[in-house]
Amino acid sequence: MLNLKRPSGNNVLRFTLKPSLDLKVLHKKINPVMRNPVIIFLAAVLFSCTQNQGEQRLSGDSPNPVVRTVHPVERVHQPSYTYTATIKPWREANLGTSVPGRVEKIYFKEGATVTEGALIARLSAEPEIMARVEKETLENDYNRVKRLRERGSVTQQDFDHVEAQYKAASAKHEMMVKNTQIRAPFAGTIMEILVQEGETFFFMPSLQPGSSFSPGIVRLMQLNPLLAEFHIPEKELPLLKGAVEMTLRADALPDQTFSATLHKTATMVSPGNRTLAAEVKIADPGRELLVGMYARVNVLMPARQHLFVPNHAVEENEEGYFVWTIDKEGRAVPKTVHRLFMDKGEAAVEGLETTDRVVTAGRGLLTEGIVVRNAQ
Repeated sequence: MLNLKRPSGNNVLRFTLKPSLDLKVLHKKINPVMRNPVIIFLAAVLFSCTQNQGEQRLSGDSPNPVVRTVHPVERVHQPSYTYTATIKPWREANLGTSVPGRVEKIYFKEGATVTEGALIARLSAEPEIMARVEKETLENDYNRVKRLRERGSVTQQDFDHVEAQYKAASAKHEMMVKNTQIRAPFAGTIMEILVQEGETFFFMPSLQPGSSFSPGIVRLMQLNPLLAEFHIPEKELPLLKGAVEMTLRADALPDQTFSATLHKTATMVSPGNRTLAAEVKIADPGRELLVGMYARVNVLMPARQHLFVPNHAVEENEEGYFVWTIDKEGRAVPKTVHRLFMDKGEAAVEGLETTDRVVTAGRGLLTEGIVVRNAQ
């Protein structure tokens, strides 16, 4: 016998087979709706769809991925580059002598402005006096021997010997005069007195940081114009030659901007850090900048048109940079690009058109040729 039970809320019948089975009774007890052929057909279709969906999940197939896209934007970009710099004088010299001596008089104080050729300091005159006496003595001998030579009383050899001694004494005296008087080789400012009056000057190099290595009694600088020295990577050297404007700002003067022009660049690259030194010229008639100040040089480049896409849309592999694009058929296509630079969350690229659809979201689901849906 077959007992039928219908659980509440469920159209599925449960069959219990008992030894005594009466098919006629069973046929009468089955709900007439369940015997309808249409119902049986729909149940079969539903079962087939459910099975297909399960097979798709098991096989790893998924619906077309959803992505977001943007078009590359063309706009004008004017890049600028900033380098840290140190203010230097236009000209600098440690003024001294080639022979040691006692400093007898210094005619200017620190901070004083002097003109070219001005007498700045004088050493003791003892060496110069001795050289002058020697010169005068040999000058008398030379004049006497010269008269004797004209009479034929001395040989030409003796005359030449006395003449050579006299010329040597004259040159020595001129040298001693120059080494006892220190004059300004150019107009400038007395920045520092290195040897005080009464002290003896020795020919010793200066080891003070930032100063000239040569010895001196006074330190003279020309402060207008000024120089700013900075270092740039070797690959950025063309930027200086193509700049349309250069400016300088000092941290100590944050509200002021000074115009600058390229003065010179080094003729060799430092092998240690692969940089080279460069200098810009700065006009400072008001003497507001000080030597040794920390500053920044800003180099403004010409404005150019570029195509920009979001930074995160550009990916990199072993062959270079690329972006995912969507073609007219809605298929994903990787496209190689050349990334020029990045600016404010965007990348300037070459290799795209403004009509391209560049994927910005959903890139991790893409494979070449897959059909995608664009998110609204």
